[in-house]
Amino acid sequence: TIGLLERGADRNGDQVLGTVEFIAETPRERGEAPAAPAAGTPPPVSMVLVSRPAVEAPLLAAAPTIGLDLPLRFVVWIDDQARTIIGYPDVRRIAVRHGIPADDPNVVALAAEADKLVQQAAGNLQ
Repeated sequence: TIGLLERGADRNGDQVLGTVEFIAETPRERGEAPAAPAAGTPPPVSMVLVSRPAVEAPLLAAAPTIGLDLPLRFVVWIDDQARTIIGYPDVRRIAVRHGIPADDPNVVALAAEADKLVQQAAGNLQ
């Protein structure tokens, strides 16, 4: 899933700034599905940082404090039923918190890009 997020971002013209492994995944054979974590073992948790500078720059110019919540962040983990979950914040709510209207064209574009990346990584879009 992390690889799908990264490849989707590259394909869409975004910049992948990095991946942070908060809790590393247990190594497995190529192609093997992720296993549910053993009892007492924390599940793997990673974060992928994705930037779209052309859209983020005007937002930062309008409200520099939005830089506290950018770039886009996607947290990926495996739940106790071995399902991969992707969590990410609502860009519109972030914008409003920093005094930028939710319907600002750059906010709308960034929110749509975040949604698209998650749908691609989930296999719902090509």
